[in-house]
Amino acid sequence: MFVSLHWAVQAEASCGNTGTLATARSSLRQVLVARGLEKKERDFLLSGIDRRLAEIHDKDLNAQGAGCGIKAVRALVLSCIRETLPPFPPAKTVNKTLWGRKGLSSGAAVVIAMTHACKASAMDAFGR
Repeated sequence: MFVSLHWAVQAEASCGNTGTLATARSSLRQVLVARGLEKKERDFLLSGIDRRLAEIHDKDLNAQGAGCGIKAVRALVLSCIRETLPPFPPAKTVNKTLWGRKGLSSGAAVVIAMTHACKASAMDAFGR
């Protein structure tokens, strides 16, 4: 995936410039607000993203990831989601169950897809 490869190259160069995990999460929340996602859906997405970030453990990191630190790698995933999030498709309900919930918006489905892409990219760059 082009977005993932491009992001991974940038991430390797910017490991020390991630800011805090809380700041990265807040920035992502602001983007989701600006994109018009309802509060209930935003909260669901951020909670799901938090769970996916918690799946990344110190023991999973390579030497470069360990040098960055787990919080920085997790912040990079959040930054990746925010920076690579494409425009949302026209608002409609997705008929699939995503992260255990049916009836999410097409925008939420895009956020979920980007979460998995960014987490995979982070593990390509910083994982064992």
